[in-house]
Amino acid sequence: MVFGRVGAGKTTLARRLEAEGAVRLSLDEWTIAASGDNAIADWEVVERVLAQLMRFWPQVVAVGGDVVLDLAFWKRSQRDEVRQVACRIEADVELLWVRCEDQERRRRCMHRSNPNDGSYMMDEGSFDWIEQNRVIEEPGSDEEHIIVDTTSG
Repeated sequence: MVFGRVGAGKTTLARRLEAEGAVRLSLDEWTIAASGDNAIADWEVVERVLAQLMRFWPQVVAVGGDVVLDLAFWKRSQRDEVRQVACRIEADVELLWVRCEDQERRRRCMHRSNPNDGSYMMDEGSFDWIEQNRVIEEPGSDEEHIIVDTTSG
């Protein structure tokens, strides 16, 4: 599981793990593909895609594949759900907390906003709205995790 705030480098890390042989499942990319819109997230589509990815990843693990879940995991309940499923199918699970300084996250979001990179378009207002309005539940002390600081790239 890859967890972190917008622009922290979650997808970049997930792509690196994919290059090492894992199957990467990206909520943003699948949602954009399903909705055809990389400017505005349709939350109904996001929820349907998320539900489908949560049904799909255990199938990949069941046939011996490693999976990188690039689903943001801003809610503890989502992380717990993955842990419960992993326990049932006897799979190992790691939580990678991707962190980055705020100014660098903002810079990355402004830089990545082009229509062909598989991510949502973002301007300063969008970044600020997410920072101010989205509840992000950071891992508690009872959640094993690995911190990956991507500030310097």
